[in-house]
Amino acid sequence: MTKDELRSSVQFIIDGTKQKEIGIYALVGDTYYKLDVVETVEQDFISLFASGIKKSIIENDKYEVMAYSTSDERKNCYYQYDLEEFPAEIQTMASVVGAQDVEVYHIDEASTLSDIDALYIVLSYQNEVVVLYKNISQLDFVDVHQRFFLVKSDHQLTKLDKDYLRISSTFQMIRTSLGTVILDLKPLEKSEGFGQVIANEVSARINSIESIGLIEDMDSFKSYLDGISSKKALLQLKNSQVIKKQIGAAAIVAFVKSKEKLKKIFNYSEDGTKLAPSSKAETKRLLKLLNDDYVISELTLSEYETLAKDIMP
Repeated sequence: MTKDELRSSVQFIIDGTKQKEIGIYALVGDTYYKLDVVETVEQDFISLFASGIKKSIIENDKYEVMAYSTSDERKNCYYQYDLEEFPAEIQTMASVVGAQDVEVYHIDEASTLSDIDALYIVLSYQNEVVVLYKNISQLDFVDVHQRFFLVKSDHQLTKLDKDYLRISSTFQMIRTSLGTVILDLKPLEKSEGFGQVIANEVSARINSIESIGLIEDMDSFKSYLDGISSKKALLQLKNSQVIKKQIGAAAIVAFVKSKEKLKKIFNYSEDGTKLAPSSKAETKRLLKLLNDDYVISELTLSEYETLAKDIMP
């Protein structure tokens, strides 16, 4: 998905000639409920999030869209979700589209606004549908027993006497006809379900590395993969040309030894046929090697370490 394709898929939201419909759902624990919102406020929701989409996607020129599995240290990126498994948060983005007979969330002493973990906003016009995921934090909930806000009332000030949720136009994920795009990774990466998805993906990448027969001691190698940066580096190997083309251990070791700078930054097995990483830093370099981050310009013969590798058509 490109930036222009993403923009095109949400263009109907800001088209004032199209009468949009809206569905608002609250995630409470593991269950989502329909919110019973008065019609005039529903229209306010549409206007609010149309403004948010316009600002963050249509008018914003500072981002690029890239696949989550290839996400790296580049800034100003939105991420198209492309892992094979889906955490509950993203599954629900599909479930709320066209959902029927969803239980209404009743606000009472047992169920309060503070129980809401996230909102799903479904915006549609005929066959065009967009779903927004908006994380709700405790900072968004105002308990009038803990604090109060002063508002104007005629020529005096009075206070709000009911609990309320503060709703801004920002959102963390958006689902269009082209797929799901993550604008803010932080809430999703804190999710327990997403953590399990990542663990499964990481396990698959480790198995792919082991099948090459490149590393002398896999147990030692795994012991250095305990940080989030290592997990992200492993995820990037989903589209590694080194692994996809099944480049063998002999060819990889020969490549390393043939480059003056590379051969000095790796350790080898006693017989010299495998790599033997002995630190987190060396393990990180090995993952970069498998992701084909070390390239040589045929024009200048200069050696580079690069993040972006867009294959020419």
